[in-house]
Amino acid sequence: MTYSISVVLLQQGDRNSLLESLSIVERQTLKDIEVIIVNQSTEEIVSISQQMDLSFNIKIIDENSFAELSDMITGDYITFLSSNDSLFDWTFEKMYHAIRLSDSDVVLGNFADLVDGVFYFYPWGDNWLTENLTNYQVLQKMDDTDHRIRKQYCSLFGKLFNSKLLRKINQFDKNNLIWRLYIHSKTATYINFPTYIYKPVVDAKPLKDSYKIILENYENRIKDCSVLENYDIERAKKQYIQELANFSAWLKNDGEHLDSEIVYHKLIAAEKGIFPFLDLDRLDFTIISNNCVGGLIYKQLGFQYRTPFVGLFILPDDYYKLTKDFRYYMEQELVFEEELISPSWTHEVYPLGHLGDIDIHFLHYSSIEEARTKWEKRKKRINWDNLYFKFDNKDSASEEILSKMDNLPYSNKLILVNRPYKNLKSQCVIPGQEHLSELAIMPDPLNTFDVMDWLKKGGNAI
Repeated sequence: MTYSISVVLLQQGDRNSLLESLSIVERQTLKDIEVIIVNQSTEEIVSISQQMDLSFNIKIIDENSFAELSDMITGDYITFLSSNDSLFDWTFEKMYHAIRLSDSDVVLGNFADLVDGVFYFYPWGDNWLTENLTNYQVLQKMDDTDHRIRKQYCSLFGKLFNSKLLRKINQFDKNNLIWRLYIHSKTATYINFPTYIYKPVVDAKPLKDSYKIILENYENRIKDCSVLENYDIERAKKQYIQELANFSAWLKNDGEHLDSEIVYHKLIAAEKGIFPFLDLDRLDFTIISNNCVGGLIYKQLGFQYRTPFVGLFILPDDYYKLTKDFRYYMEQELVFEEELISPSWTHEVYPLGHLGDIDIHFLHYSSIEEARTKWEKRKKRINWDNLYFKFDNKDSASEEILSKMDNLPYSNKLILVNRPYKNLKSQCVIPGQEHLSELAIMPDPLNTFDVMDWLKKGGNAI
């Protein structure tokens, strides 16, 4: 049996929230519908159905099996409903007639807010007629400077989609679903009346817990849409920079210091025209660096450290041994000297660790406990399928050790040097330092060499 509309209930909370959502659907003037509920027990649904004497058929799908949704639905069209929000009784009927009359793939309208029992309507402009849009025009609305327009077009709710769109999507994630439906559509029809009622969420996650998801979704959307011929990528980048600036300002005042640093550096990189999510096929890279340069690259790109080699240095001979048998050494227990050390060449006092017979100088750590804890935490993030090895000619690295590093069987090694070496295939010469005996300290990698070009080449798998 097929239905006119398949209704997918998302974000169901307690039993009362589910009862309210089902009541909203039951009151709809369009009755030719089925309901798919995400993450709910069969026993509870049977109990509720008997209690409410519902007129529609109910199916259940686990969130982890969300990709199977396209095989489960039988409606010609599909819509989504959150337990936090509401609908007018005529919503489904009006959207259904609009999508049939317009022969569009998507129908959407504006929205209303329900705050303390008061409705707030947001019609856009004086034109109450419908507006027909192409898919790239709809996608560009998601980058509109008016937050009300962005809210309506970015939300999965308050829209009716042709079910065929769902079957064209390969990557199923409900956070990314809205624009992937748009991408596969040809036309959309906007109707200037409220198709959804947003209600305040009492237990909503604080911004500091959700901004990472919001930014990740933003980045995924821009990357997905960038392949469309008429998509205004520059407009999307500008709006992304504005969102970064907004989050950066908020986190600086009310967020965690680390989160504030990450977003700030994402903003600085984007303002320089660096968008890693567009330029790189993979963002899950692990840099194995002999000194602080690797950690600085993560920091300047606004990325979480996916390597334990941060804030430390390893002398040339030991770094060669480490990289030659990298997996072996990473399986060794990290052991520390009992006392902090203070070499004659520095005023710093720091922990000295050992992985087997190699020394690791935890220069920017104040205690053994801090060094051990961060090492173990970051070690778990290593991506063994996407490793980048970075070396240089600092710390009196000999030509012999540079040559040995160059000959290791890794496809994407990088050896930073202050002057050219003969037959060194992996070298990257930093200009303006030829007069120095070795490479100078590098506090700003992004503006010193082409980091993105290196990362674009892809990492090594071990």
